[in-house]
Amino acid sequence: MDKLDLKIIKILERNGRASNTEIAKKTNVSEGTVRKRILFLVKKEIIKRFTIDLGAKGGFTALILINTEPNVVLSKIIKKICAREGIRKVSEVAGAFDLVVEISTESAEKFNAIIDSIRTITKIKDTQSLIVLKTSF
Repeated sequence: MDKLDLKIIKILERNGRASNTEIAKKTNVSEGTVRKRILFLVKKEIIKRFTIDLGAKGGFTALILINTEPNVVLSKIIKKICAREGIRKVSEVAGAFDLVVEISTESAEKFNAIIDSIRTITKIKDTQSLIVLKTSF
């Protein structure tokens, strides 16, 4: 990855619907170059998916911080979490917690149901929840 790839990624992070032509103008390269770079980034799984962020009217987003019991196979817990409705992504992290789960839901009731469901998974020791109030780039 070089500086051009990083510029393309930054533009797509801000607007996943930006056209290749629009990106080309912003990076001072041809549309074909942008197209090839994006295909390469997708093929190498540097870009895994193009997604959207829901605005305040589309529901709300929350982060669930999870600690697991010692010597647990995280991939098994992640698989169980991902099977639940509303899960956007699960990240393994270093630090005070083992996992960070991002969820999107349309109501506090659904949010609570998702958290209750996650807490039933064996080997999850405790959770903390954070409601995202605003996301900025």
